Amino acid sequence: MRRNRVLTGIAASALVIAILAADHYFVHGFPSAALLALVAFAASYELCLILESAGVATFPKLTAFASFAVALMPVLVNHFYSQTSSFAWQAGLIFLFMILTFAIALAKPDPNAGAKAVISGTFVLMYVGFALSFLVRLRGLPQVGNALLIFVLACSKVGDSAAYFVGRMIGKHPFARRISPRKTVEGAVAAFAASLLVAVVMARFVAGSVSLVQLLLWAALLSVAAQFGDLAESLLKRAGAVKDSSSIIGAVGGTLDVVDSLLLCAPTAYILALAAGLGAGPG
Repeated sequence: MRRNRVLTGIAASALVIAILAADHYFVHGFPSAALLALVAFAASYELCLILESAGVATFPKLTAFASFAVALMPVLVNHFYSQTSSFAWQAGLIFLFMILTFAIALAKPDPNAGAKAVISGTFVLMYVGFALSFLVRLRGLPQVGNALLIFVLACSKVGDSAAYFVGRMIGKHPFARRISPRKTVEGAVAAFAASLLVAVVMARFVAGSVSLVQLLLWAALLSVAAQFGDLAESLLKRAGAVKDSSSIIGAVGGTLDVVDSLLLCAPTAYILALAAGLGAGPG
C-alpha cells in the first residue's frame, strides 16, 4: 500500500537523520555513506530484475556491487585521497564496469542479449549508484552539508506524504493516468506546497549560506524532480509488469520504491549547491 510506503519513507528518513547526527559527532560520515551504498546496492539489484522482467538482459550482481562502490567512493576519496577528485575515481569505476561487462558480453553465445546487458547495466549504475552518490557529496559540503541533506530528504518524503494524503482525500483529477493511475493533480500540487513549507522551516538552519528566496526556488525544483523520479520508476515498473520493485520491505515494496524520488533530487540539489558557491575542494 502506498500509505505504508509513505510511512516507511518517513521512518527511513528519521533513521538517516539519526545516523547523520551520530557520524557528524563521532565517525565523520562513514555510517551514513555506508548505509547509502547498501541502499544503492539493493535498489540497483531491484532495477536490474525489473528490466529483466521487461525482457532486457542485465548483470544484476555485478551492477549492484558496482553501484555500491560508486556510491561509497566520494567519502573514501575525501578521507584518503582528498587532493584528487572523487568524480575521477567514480569515472574510473564506471569505465572498469563497462570493460568487464563488455568482456562478459563477448563470451555470451547471444551477442544481442550481451549488448543489451552492457547498456542496461550502465544505465542502472548511473541512474541509481551514481545518482545516490550525490547525497554523500551533499552531506560533505562545509558548514551546511547536513542541513542540505535533511532538506533534500524532507522535500522528497514530506512531499510524497502530502501527495498521498491530499490525493486520497480530495484528489479527483488524474495526473498521469497511463503510468500511475492513482496520482492526482491535487496530490502533485500538495507535494509542491509541502516542499515550499519545508524550505521555510529549514531556512534558519542554512541562514548565511542560502537565502530564503533561494531555498524556496530549490524546493520548487526539487519537488518537480522528486515527482518526476517517482513517475520514472512507475514507467520502468509498468514496462516490467511489476507492482513493486521487490518485497524486501513487505507490503511497502522494495528499496527502489522508497528512494525513487531521490534519484533525480540528489543530483539536482548538488548542482544547485555548487551554483550557489557552496562547494569546496576538488569534488
